[in-house]
Amino acid sequence: MENLMKYIVFGIILLNILIGLTNIIVEFVKRLTWDKVNTNYVAAVVGIALTVAALFALAAVLGFAVLWYYILAAVLLGILVSYGAMVGYDKLWSQIKSIAKQTQNSVGEASGLTGGGKA
Repeated sequence: MENLMKYIVFGIILLNILIGLTNIIVEFVKRLTWDKVNTNYVAAVVGIALTVAALFALAAVLGFAVLWYYILAAVLLGILVSYGAMVGYDKLWSQIKSIAKQTQNSVGEASGLTGGGKA
């Protein structure tokens, strides 16, 4: 359980670092192109590319093999990173909390724990 908490904290720190790097790179590209490129597209490409690159760097440091579903997970996390870079931390965390709450409510209703079903 203690190792799980370490991984969760490490993942949150890595997510914040990737969002910050994405913001910095997008801002640089935006100034370089004089706002001719849509920054949402740039944020999506940069977020996904940084996350996949971080996966390969982590695999090189820790010495594990990169499987296809690691890359898929990195792309999905890259979408989350780019979304966080586009809208900011506050909106991202509020969306994550609301999705978690909806999931918890739907699981509770499905198992009958919330008392929503007829007896």
